[in-house]
Amino acid sequence: GRYPIHFHMCGNVYGSVVSKNVIRDSHQRCLVVHGTDALLIEDNVAYNNFGHCFVLEDGGEVDNVFRNNLGALSKKVSTLISNEETDNKPSTYWITNPQNSFENNVAAGSEGTGFWFELKTRVRGPSANLHPGVNPSKLPLKYFVGNVAHSNMDSGLATYPGAGYNPDEEASFVDMKSYRNRGGGIFLHNSGRLSIQGGTFADNRIGVDIDRAHSVRIVGSHFVGVTPSFAELVSSSGKSGHCPSMSPVIGVQLHSFPIGGTAVTGAILQDLSFAHFGEGTRCPGSSALGVDPNENFEFFDPRTSVEGLSFDAYTSKLNLCPAVNSGINVAINDKDASLGSFPGFIVSANAEMTTFSPCTAESVASCASACRNTCFRTLSLSVSSFTPENLQLVVKEGTGDVPSISLSGYFNYRPWDPYWNTRSYWTRRFFVTLPASGSYQAQFVLENQAV
Repeated sequence: GRYPIHFHMCGNVYGSVVSKNVIRDSHQRCLVVHGTDALLIEDNVAYNNFGHCFVLEDGGEVDNVFRNNLGALSKKVSTLISNEETDNKPSTYWITNPQNSFENNVAAGSEGTGFWFELKTRVRGPSANLHPGVNPSKLPLKYFVGNVAHSNMDSGLATYPGAGYNPDEEASFVDMKSYRNRGGGIFLHNSGRLSIQGGTFADNRIGVDIDRAHSVRIVGSHFVGVTPSFAELVSSSGKSGHCPSMSPVIGVQLHSFPIGGTAVTGAILQDLSFAHFGEGTRCPGSSALGVDPNENFEFFDPRTSVEGLSFDAYTSKLNLCPAVNSGINVAINDKDASLGSFPGFIVSANAEMTTFSPCTAESVASCASACRNTCFRTLSLSVSSFTPENLQLVVKEGTGDVPSISLSGYFNYRPWDPYWNTRSYWTRRFFVTLPASGSYQAQFVLENQAV
């Protein structure tokens, strides 16, 4: 490739520095580090480029330091230099190996993402033979602190598309500022063992989106839905902001997804503050916390917990109505009554979650119930996907016939196959979330007969 600055297959260049350069109007990227380690990239400015800007190319590059750089207005390319590239979804910082350091950098105005961890399960290109067996998506993150992402068309930081980011040890994103992005401040997808520590997330469609991601901790962060200054700017300029819209503004969005087992856990939200999430955003249904209603895998990890949350007077704490209407059984451990009237669990206000537990409705508007002194756990059962569709799992408390709940199960399937015009199912899974202290019996029922 031909780029403004390109370190190509240089190996270890410890002591080399790229500093105080201005790169503008580049038709192909900005600064590319390819097969090169231990390079310091510091105090550079890049503006108005096509494709990714600051680039780690093959996924084998390590020990490079990106510090105090500014990248602005990375634009989509009309033609890719190869089918393996993703410059049609540009990111200001394209990160293919987390074993590098990022400190106090700024990503602004990208037509895609600010910081994109597009990690693969192997090193690619001419570096592949130099790093056999290396899986970049499993490597620890060296250093990510004090970075800023704003005004990007997609997310400020994302781990998708790609293999996701699942390091063997927790990776931390520290003191990040991510604001006025059209997507999420941070979008975590197909990932796990990640923490967001400190930082501010404001004027994003979603502050942090935890999508199919397990074992995520968010600690000490501040979230703002729609700041008064942003609302005034949008109104006076005549441009469109996030609102009004059919989609709400959410501080932290959780998801249902069947990732269980003792090696992982749900999301942990601790010592977070929220402001300006409510009807004042002009987006109906906006709230500090929400659950995505568009994907229902029927399993919501009851090990998800909140503690030490605070809210201003303009903020709706929680809105489970879209999730409840989609049939998602939410269970959140509210350790200190951050969300409810007392410590316990916050659950979906439906029969499946409240039949066996002493729960009281928090509010009609939130579709949530609070369950005092109750610990919930989930049982998962898998059966053949060829079972009749009207098969039900009926759960009863103790040895009596009432009360009881009935579950239809979730078909776990591959996508539609247009060649065969079929959908291939793997299993049919039943998830039942119950108070852990109870005694229950369960049986499969078909047309009112036990099977």
